[in-house]
Amino acid sequence: MQDQKDVLRRFYSDEVPDETRETVTYFFDYCYGICPIFHPASFVYRIVEGKVEKLLLDAMRAFVARIIMRKTGKKFDHDEIIKRIYQSLLLQLNDPSLDYVCAVVIAATMNGGEGDFIMFNSLSCMAVSLVTRLGWSTLDIDIKELPRTWEEWCTLEIKRRVFWLTYTNDCYQSFLGNRPITIGSLSPFVSAPKAEYTWEDMTVPQSSGWPCQTNISESNSDIVRNASVAHAFQDGCAIVSIMAKMGIFFWHFKVSLSSASTMNDNALNIRYRQNWSMKPIEIPQPLSNMLECAEFKALHERLARWRDGLVRAEDLKRHWSPSFLFSEFGSHKHRLHIMRVRYFCLYGHFVTAFIILHLSNRPSFFSTPACAAAAFKEPPLSTVASAEDKALRDLLAYAFPGAIHEGFLATDTLKESWDLCVDTVYEYVDFLKKNADIPLERYDHVIPISLFVCITVLIRSIRMCKQKIDDLAGGADQERQQLVRARKEIIKDIRALRYMWSLLTDLGAVWQVRGMTDLLRIMQVEEMSNTAELLSDLEL
Repeated sequence: MQDQKDVLRRFYSDEVPDETRETVTYFFDYCYGICPIFHPASFVYRIVEGKVEKLLLDAMRAFVARIIMRKTGKKFDHDEIIKRIYQSLLLQLNDPSLDYVCAVVIAATMNGGEGDFIMFNSLSCMAVSLVTRLGWSTLDIDIKELPRTWEEWCTLEIKRRVFWLTYTNDCYQSFLGNRPITIGSLSPFVSAPKAEYTWEDMTVPQSSGWPCQTNISESNSDIVRNASVAHAFQDGCAIVSIMAKMGIFFWHFKVSLSSASTMNDNALNIRYRQNWSMKPIEIPQPLSNMLECAEFKALHERLARWRDGLVRAEDLKRHWSPSFLFSEFGSHKHRLHIMRVRYFCLYGHFVTAFIILHLSNRPSFFSTPACAAAAFKEPPLSTVASAEDKALRDLLAYAFPGAIHEGFLATDTLKESWDLCVDTVYEYVDFLKKNADIPLERYDHVIPISLFVCITVLIRSIRMCKQKIDDLAGGADQERQQLVRARKEIIKDIRALRYMWSLLTDLGAVWQVRGMTDLLRIMQVEEMSNTAELLSDLEL
């Protein structure tokens, strides 16, 4: 392989078309933290040698197209690029190369980021099918011989990273789609992405310092000092694994209490399936709180430990470096820059998972009153949904399964879990403000979902406070303190709602998140007018 300085000279010369150089530069600047699957130095070498397939370059360009148009003012047909990608994916499906699989995974991640959940699901399933068919889901038990050259080892590590990005997307689909993960195991037989800084450093000779290693016992201070982006990648794989376990728990919990649990394989009368029924979760009955269930409590504690173990994005603020040249890629300062953005986004993953987990701690989580009565001491609240709630529920069903989207509108979440949700929202607002210098175009696809989830919590909190204020108005002197507390709480809610709504609408303008924008538009029309009415009533 050529000297890296010569490779970079050729990369910035006429040997590389302007469009290709622009695509690669923007992708590695804005999207490498989300999709850290390539070895940067080797990839640039393949670019200058003309060995990267056009399909992969198209997928990368589609991912960064909106950023390029926003930053440069250029105009080009983004939909035409997408159409060309989909046509090429079908034509090359029978003989997939490494570049082909990378293109599929990048296209899936892009669609998730833009809120096109149908294509996200389709392409994620396609990627799962490919990595399973090619044996990448069992790389480290099926490997016939150890790699003998740098190129062989580098290719093996890229396959590992492609698998883990595929696994991440599949876990999200499992969580949001109320289905088991497609890969079929929560413990894949693939090593974690290696976490040596030499993987990203463009100045390190490719033939030295391999194979990279991962030290899982490193402290956060060591992670920051070494500045390996793969640590953030590993933490992302961990949170989605927890989310996949949450999805499986929700399903098993509901089935354990439903009439379906009595429909075993003998009753279904299917030959050769006798005694294959799923083992129900052991639930202490009746519950007064789902935190009494060992599995629920374990998920709560695991999420909290994951959050507490994260590198704090605000602690990396002094390393912020918005300017970028490829010659700087992989430097210590640049790696810290990527790490800060990733750990900032990963906190939003925690917020989404934690709130959705605790919104399930309610009697109405179960599909029928009989199931709820079997699980909880207190019956579910019988409320009549308003017309706007019904409309919002229909829109929510487009993106989230019933068990999740019903939680966004439910009013019977148990107090302990509800208080945790509200506190998490306030903590998230503080976190976002501490990191407000990070540009919106660097947010990943989970941040809009996390903001949406928080807004639904704030809207219900405002409604509850408004009802409490109405009930306490004109009451006795001893109720005045409660009224004062309710007014203070609603003011805090409204300020948080204003901040998050403004951030979300600005983010929509940057990314043009189609699916999420559809869901939030009705909230803008209905709920924000209610907020304005509250502001007027309280004379804030």
